[in-house]
Amino acid sequence: MSSKAGTAYYVAPEVLKGSYDERCDVWSAGIITFILLCGYPPFSGETDPEILRKVKAGVFEFRSPEWDLISQGAKNLVTQMLTVDPSLRPSAKALLDTPWLRFKGTPTPAAIGTDFVRRLQGFRANSKLKKIALAIIAQQLPDEEIESLQGIFKGLDKNADGMLSPDEVRQGMLQHGLKVPQHLDDLLKAVDCNGSGQLDYTEFLATMIDKKVYMQRDVCWAAFRAFDLDGDGKITREELGKVLNGDSVKEALGASRIDKIIKEVDLDGDGVIDFEEFCSMMASRGRAVGGSTAGSAGAGGARASGPPAAKRAKKGAGS
Repeated sequence: MSSKAGTAYYVAPEVLKGSYDERCDVWSAGIITFILLCGYPPFSGETDPEILRKVKAGVFEFRSPEWDLISQGAKNLVTQMLTVDPSLRPSAKALLDTPWLRFKGTPTPAAIGTDFVRRLQGFRANSKLKKIALAIIAQQLPDEEIESLQGIFKGLDKNADGMLSPDEVRQGMLQHGLKVPQHLDDLLKAVDCNGSGQLDYTEFLATMIDKKVYMQRDVCWAAFRAFDLDGDGKITREELGKVLNGDSVKEALGASRIDKIIKEVDLDGDGVIDFEEFCSMMASRGRAVGGSTAGSAGAGGARASGPPAAKRAKKGAGS
């Protein structure tokens, strides 16, 4: 390749000379790594010509205090990536085998719990509304709440594509000494909400998230508000339709399907879902909140009588 193209901060020295190969990308990745570790680029200046002169020289330093707490392994990796002579610069494949990347970049696989299959079965039994609510909650939870689940997902995702295939789940279960049910494929298909044939990260979290986490009042309230579009404290058929499939939901699901979803949760029969009913649905263990397959309102915590106190006060002040 010979085109002289690139952004001043990230361009490799050999690109400026008009003769380069794929190792110029290693240089650019090294610049990005440098910035991510300390917050500023290794070669800077007031103008592009000034920056490019420094890039050609290739001289940089790990200044204090930003680099004081950065490991020597990270510094060694950056130094290798920012080697001016491309013939001496490691390839991307070689860099992936460096000790720092192998240690930092490979997650420690977390053990799959013995209740893995039970959680899959439990999610399959949920109403459509609860499945969607759990997916919303999964997207909103902070990392510290789901750190162990992140480890399990990364351990199962062998090809690191952000999706779990049935084979990856099966192999992961066998690796951890768990019995693989004969109907595993059907079970995963029921959990696969978007019909992709695999479990994405959100679907996995929604399935595995602990009830003690998603039954926290503030967590339930945040999920409820995702459906309560006008903020009046009730989820209507129209609002549910817009959340599920946009304005064309009636054609996509049919009015009877939306009515059925509402009816599964609407305990007092007024045609809408309030926060109390929403929390009862989240606490239930099956499709029908008031039926024999559902858990009682007290399962996993007291039945909520309204939004969290702080939220009620705020809502009341603005009404």
